[in-house]
Amino acid sequence: MAIQIKEIVVISGMVGIGCGLLKVPMLALILGVPMDIAVGSSALMVGLTAGGGFAGHVLNGHWDWRTSLILAAAVIIGAQIGSRIMVRLNKKKLKKGFGWSLLAVAASMIFKAFR
Repeated sequence: MAIQIKEIVVISGMVGIGCGLLKVPMLALILGVPMDIAVGSSALMVGLTAGGGFAGHVLNGHWDWRTSLILAAAVIIGAQIGSRIMVRLNKKKLKKGFGWSLLAVAASMIFKAFR
């Protein structure tokens, strides 16, 4: 019995990975968006979602500004390093690497489910 897209979305949401599992492959493989643009678009979507969560925590008084500063610095440094690396990467190798990493995550989840 084949698993349908809506079942994948429900299952991925239940284990906390949202639709990132589907966004990048859908953008790259189905819609023909270049892999680097698909990954960047997915990262932007994650950032917008995180911004909404952050706003909720600030409004409820659950904000630690020291941790935020540390994380902000790490994000800025990581974004600079990542963007410079991304320009030099071979797009076909990036697509293959992403596929293999998805398979590794899937295998890990299956292994943990049956352990």
